[in-house]
Amino acid sequence: MRESRSSGSEGAPAFGPGLPDRRAGGGCFAFSRSRKRELGMLRIYGVCLEMVREVRPYAEQIEKFDRDLAQQLRRSSTSIVLNLAEGGGSRGGRRRNSYDIALGEARETLACLEVAAAIGYVRHVEPRLRQRFDHIIGTLVRLVH
Repeated sequence: MRESRSSGSEGAPAFGPGLPDRRAGGGCFAFSRSRKRELGMLRIYGVCLEMVREVRPYAEQIEKFDRDLAQQLRRSSTSIVLNLAEGGGSRGGRRRNSYDIALGEARETLACLEVAAAIGYVRHVEPRLRQRFDHIIGTLVRLVH
C-alpha cells in the first residue's frame, strides 16, 4: 500500500509525477487527456529547438540585406519555444493561449523565410525545414483546437 507524503511515513508517495493525484479524487485515468497533450508538447519542444538552430543561418544571410527582417525572424522563432515552455507550465485557458501564441509565431517565422526567399535574400527555404514547420504548425493546431 502506498502512503501519502503528508503522513510522514517512509514509502512511495500516493501522488507525484506520473501518478494520478489522489488528493484531488482523481482515478487512474483522471488526467490521461491532458497528460497526452503535455507529452505531445514535450516532443514538439525539441523539434522547435532544432528549428531555431536551422533558422539561424537564414537570419544571418537575411541580415546582410535587411536587419529588421532578420531580427523579426529571430524573435518569432525563439518565441515559439518560449511560449511552448510557458504553456507547459500553465493550465486551462492560459495553456491554450500560450500554445495559440506559439502557433502564430510559427506561422510568422515561416512567413519571414518565405518573404526573404521571394525578395531574393535567400535562394529558397530547404524542404526539410518546410517539413519541420508543417510538423510544428500541425501539432500546435491540434493543441489549440
